[in-house]
Amino acid sequence: MFATTHRGALFLLGACLITACAQDDGGTPAVFDLSLADSSFVEAPSVDAGFDEAAVKDACADPGCSCVEGTPPQVCYPLLHAPDGHRLCTQGSMYCRDARWTACKSLLQYELDQEGSSGVGSIRSALISQPTTCDPCHPDCFIAVDAPVTSDLDNTNSGSIEYDPGRGGIRPAILVSAQQRGAVNATAVCGNSLLENGINGGVEQCDDGNTRTLDGCDNLCRFETTQNWICPTPGQPCVVAVCGNGSKQGSEGCDDGNDVVGDGCGPDCKIEPSCPVGQPCVSSCGDGIKLPADLNEQCDDGNTTAGDGCSPTCKVETGFTCVPIGGSLPATFPLTVTYRDFIRATNNGSTRHPDFETFSGSAATLGMVGDTLVNGKPKYTGVCERNKTPFPASPTCGGATQPQSTSAANFNQWYANAEIPNVMKKVVSTMNMARQGSTSSYRNPTYGQQLLPLNNQGWVATTPQYEVPYNNTNFGFTTEIHYWFKFQGGEVLTFSGDDDVWVCIAGKLALDLGGLHSKLDRTISISALGVVSCFVGTSASGTSCGTTNLPLVVGNVYEVSLFHAERRTTQSNFDLTLTGFVATKSVCSSVCGDGIVTPNEFCDDGLLNGGAGYCFTDCSGRAAKYASTGSYWRDYTAVGTCEIPPQRPLWGALTWSGDSSAGGSMRLQLQGSETPAGVSTATPVTITLPSNVTSGSMDVRSLLANAGLQADPPYLRVTAILNSTLDQKTVPVLRQFNVSHTCVNVE
Repeated sequence: MFATTHRGALFLLGACLITACAQDDGGTPAVFDLSLADSSFVEAPSVDAGFDEAAVKDACADPGCSCVEGTPPQVCYPLLHAPDGHRLCTQGSMYCRDARWTACKSLLQYELDQEGSSGVGSIRSALISQPTTCDPCHPDCFIAVDAPVTSDLDNTNSGSIEYDPGRGGIRPAILVSAQQRGAVNATAVCGNSLLENGINGGVEQCDDGNTRTLDGCDNLCRFETTQNWICPTPGQPCVVAVCGNGSKQGSEGCDDGNDVVGDGCGPDCKIEPSCPVGQPCVSSCGDGIKLPADLNEQCDDGNTTAGDGCSPTCKVETGFTCVPIGGSLPATFPLTVTYRDFIRATNNGSTRHPDFETFSGSAATLGMVGDTLVNGKPKYTGVCERNKTPFPASPTCGGATQPQSTSAANFNQWYANAEIPNVMKKVVSTMNMARQGSTSSYRNPTYGQQLLPLNNQGWVATTPQYEVPYNNTNFGFTTEIHYWFKFQGGEVLTFSGDDDVWVCIAGKLALDLGGLHSKLDRTISISALGVVSCFVGTSASGTSCGTTNLPLVVGNVYEVSLFHAERRTTQSNFDLTLTGFVATKSVCSSVCGDGIVTPNEFCDDGLLNGGAGYCFTDCSGRAAKYASTGSYWRDYTAVGTCEIPPQRPLWGALTWSGDSSAGGSMRLQLQGSETPAGVSTATPVTITLPSNVTSGSMDVRSLLANAGLQADPPYLRVTAILNSTLDQKTVPVLRQFNVSHTCVNVE
């Protein structure tokens, strides 16, 4: 597109000018009248390139001064102000008549409106934008400013060029699309308060607006398992989910709507391992527990989501690596305990359970339960049952041939999963086990003290008229605990209690302290071969109380099940020491650089990562690949600004600004022609811009003339040629170039 300008409003001025000049002969200066006040005069350069300008400048060149006959007319620009304050830029000429310069006879007047106003004057003002190069009152000096914008870059004036908004100029085009280069959130960005999917799949489980840990949503935007967290609103803090409502939410491993321990979903809404009798425990895929016996699980990251490294079937997905994490043993851990409260004494028509506050004994009654759990509960044998015929004659029943129970039906109520109206109330609680120094052993917080967990709970809290506490203490309850430990061989576990205590490992009876008795202490030591040795007291030495062989294999995880009953008032003793266990969980991460694009990667070009046009080294997007050369051109014309003929353009400065220090190279190319069609095929003049320079200026006319070309063509094309570096990591940017010209008479 060729640049054009507007001449402005044309007026004939009849103004008379007043000025004075010392004459060569010392005569009186000529006097002229002026009708507009506050005029001043600006000497204009000669319009004849062949005239001796030095001689003119040495002489007086004001109206009334002497001149040499035959001297070409002198262009002049008196500065006047209109009554409304606008400056009038009037172009005129002084003529050498009778050896003296005439007044500045005005031919054209241009009104320069105030800045920001509209009209012909503001158009002229916009074109004459650099007063230091072209005087605002020199209306035949035109500067065309070109600062390319995106809309300029089409096939008509550019090739392999695009606009760089960040650097405010044009540069060689990137040869891959914006999608290929990557975009904001092409992969999920953890911590930006948006719940996102990776561009290739993969889902954030949460995003609380930060990458801190221990607040419910970890630094990978996955639910933490310190509690049952739910993060309902992205960008907002996570909260603890309501466990037991039958709806699995957030980091809950499960929620079956009940508080039964050992049914696969614990009262704390954590998935419980499955532990078949006599076998190691296995876990479910997606429960976040990777056990040694989980031979079908290559990984377990706590969910069954595809695309996060661990598949819905707990297999490591292609392009990922998964490692187990477990952490160190905590100082304390909450052990889930189920208490069942029974009415030990009738009151206000309530019914006392027949097995509580009924029998007595002075020693353990062995064999009241079988050696194998059935459905996770002790199996009643009927040993020392009241009314049993014949009743055992030996002192095994409570140490003094005392009955210890009434019936299987009544015994099965001791550890029933569901509450029994008017018989049993269930209270699920936690016992904060405390680690013993640097060992892996943990003890209950009431070790060596009375265990009285149901004071102000159970019947005395909900239906106090049915049961009256004994000495302000709620006696008559059972205790059930399930726990999992990794068998290493050499474990030492201690248990104490009055009344009934049974301990099972892998569903097999390992310690029998059944029946009514005072507090008894027992310690069991388990060898690497699974031999359980029982010792009287709280250490693995002293009097033996028998051995039991269990099918244990070192390295596997097994379940410890403990059943206790407090059936007689005056005391309630119960202590236990367990071995700590930290379950492992899989953490999976993609392998950037393996050439496999995973859901949380934008791309992966393998060994080519980091190269121009290839994936970034972190697989978050593709690096830019620039065209090796790009060009942008703009055509300029003096037609419309100069009266051709008799005038011709006098091309002035070509100024530019850019960023050549970024690398690559920049060149400017000039082509002049008499016709618009001829500029594209005209002989070019090329100037290589210096490196590490951000702006410059050159004289167009001199460049054309020095190349032996026409110096004043009416049409001119300026082409910017931008070359990226060989590694394509840096490119030059051109922000602007300007071309000026004036009009001269050629007669």
